[in-house]
Amino acid sequence: MGKMIESNKIHQMDCLEGMKQIEDESIDLIVTSPPYNIGMDYGSSYFDDKPLEEYKFWLFKVLKECARIIKKGGILAFNVGNQRNSGLPHHFYFLLKKWV
Repeated sequence: MGKMIESNKIHQMDCLEGMKQIEDESIDLIVTSPPYNIGMDYGSSYFDDKPLEEYKFWLFKVLKECARIIKKGGILAFNVGNQRNSGLPHHFYFLLKKWV
């Protein structure tokens, strides 16, 4: 693995790029609230109105990295919304089942 991210510091970067710099099974707790995909203007290059399948695939990639870096017995608090009656929590449940 390449350069490791510095710990005990806040890093403002794409979460996927940041997590790639974290060792496997090295995190005790992950608390995250990813964008809800409701067209919110974050004032950045992130487009918050993706087609549902693209958004779910992005969430899958985030969850996959979380599963890689969290310690066995660790805790993942992953806050997602159910905007536009997307059924996202239902789909999110099946993404999580891949690691349970």
